[in-house]
Amino acid sequence: MERSVTGRFNAHALVGLALVLIGAGLFVNAQDIHVSPAVVLLGPRLFPMIVAIALVALGALTILTALVAPRENTLTDGAHRAPENDWFSFFTALSGPVLFLITVDYLGFAVATALLFAAVARAFGSRRPLLDLGIGILIGLIILAVFSYGLGLMLPLGSVFDSLLRG
Repeated sequence: MERSVTGRFNAHALVGLALVLIGAGLFVNAQDIHVSPAVVLLGPRLFPMIVAIALVALGALTILTALVAPRENTLTDGAHRAPENDWFSFFTALSGPVLFLITVDYLGFAVATALLFAAVARAFGSRRPLLDLGIGILIGLIILAVFSYGLGLMLPLGSVFDSLLRG
C-alpha cells in the first residue's frame, strides 16, 4: 500500500483492496452454486457473478483513484494536512461482512443479515442497535422469502433453526 506524505496508509486504497477481496471471494463462492447442466447463462449464479465483477471493478477503480490522484486536504494558508481516518468506523463496517460469513451457516440468512445491517449502521453512526437489528431481521426475512418462495432458491435457515424446526 502506498503511504501518504505523513506516513499513514491510504485509507481509500484499503477500501478498494477490501472491495476487490470481497468481490473475488464472492466470485469463487458463486462457482459452488450447483446448477443444472441445461442452464447455460441464466441461473442462480448470474446475479452473484455480476455483483462480484462489479465489486472487483469498483475496488480496482478505487485503488487506482487513490494511488494516482491522492486526495489532498489543504488548510487556508496553503499548508497540507493529512485527512483524519476513522478507523473504528472502517473496521466496524468491515466486520459486518466477516460476521455474516461466519454466522450465516449456523444462525441462518435472516439473523446474519441483521448482524451485517447493524454493524454497517453502527459504522455510519447509528446509536440504536436494537432498532438496527430489527430492521436487519426484517430485510433478511423479506430477502429470504423472495429468494425461497419467489425464485425457488433456498437460502440457509441456519443449523440452529433447522434443529428447532425438525424437533
